[in-house]
Amino acid sequence: MKKKLLFMSILCAAMNGEAWAQSSHSQKDYGILHVNGKKAPPEFARSASARTAPWAGSNYYLLQFYDIPAAAEKALLQAKGIELQGYLPNFAYYAWFGKDVTPADVVALKIRAVLTVDAQFKLSPELLAGQAPRPHGKTGISGSM
Repeated sequence: MKKKLLFMSILCAAMNGEAWAQSSHSQKDYGILHVNGKKAPPEFARSASARTAPWAGSNYYLLQFYDIPAAAEKALLQAKGIELQGYLPNFAYYAWFGKDVTPADVVALKIRAVLTVDAQFKLSPELLAGQAPRPHGKTGISGSM
């Protein structure tokens, strides 16, 4: 009986430890989900772009955070000239960048990745695959009354 109790307690401890380990940054899924697939952006702070801004300012970009920003963090973003727009699964937002956003701001604001909004995020799955949409409407109707 004691062996069963010891085994069960060790098993429970191992399962709890595994759950705690999954909550770290390295275990999170940072693949941005979209109707056209999943895109896993590189981490900005560890890339060469951290020294030079990969954005021109006054444009829309796709931002990914390490965690969903709290209200205070959203206020800091707004103060730096970054306006969050729509959310995409796995910690990402469409965002408007002002002209004065620097790479140091991006790192300080805990932004994981900055991406340009490419065709994968703009087009429907059919258009991205090169399929033309079907015509909508009836044929054979004349314009005269």
